[in-house]
Amino acid sequence: AGTWGVFATNANGLVAGTPYYYRAFVTNGSAGDWSGLQTFYALQPPTVTSAPATDILRTAAKLNGRLDSTGGEVPQVWFQYWADGGGSTGVVGLGEATPGPLFTSVTGLTLNTLHHYRLAASNSAGSVLSGVTDFSTLSTNPLNWYVTATGAGARNGVDWANAFATPDAALTVCGYPG
Repeated sequence: AGTWGVFATNANGLVAGTPYYYRAFVTNGSAGDWSGLQTFYALQPPTVTSAPATDILRTAAKLNGRLDSTGGEVPQVWFQYWADGGGSTGVVGLGEATPGPLFTSVTGLTLNTLHHYRLAASNSAGSVLSGVTDFSTLSTNPLNWYVTATGAGARNGVDWANAFATPDAALTVCGYPG
């Protein structure tokens, strides 16, 4: 009576995202047979890019980035942020992500301070970090807030190019309930 066994082999030089196929041939000395066709994909670490922060206020900002590639497996992603010269790092997990833009809003930042952040991602092939992106929080609320339906840019209300889209948005930043 024969015994069952498990066998393995290594495949080198595979290209991530490319489908690969294999079969196994088994024989017991009197007959042989092929297994069913199996498919697998080679994995690599995901790729991420940070983008400029938007909606920058005195103690809050919107951190932006992009998952460029999953590496062949849906990764976990998160933002890391910290004040310049600060020892602690804030982390905001976004969970699993698919390629495209990613963002999160953070609060509790130090006013009038240079801050840094980066996007991180991890799958079973490895972990990666984007480059570091910098922004500075505002020193005080401006004397004038700008509001227009055609406002664009960071939308922090400090000038016409960065105007709030609605009066409620400006009032919320000023601390008035909406």
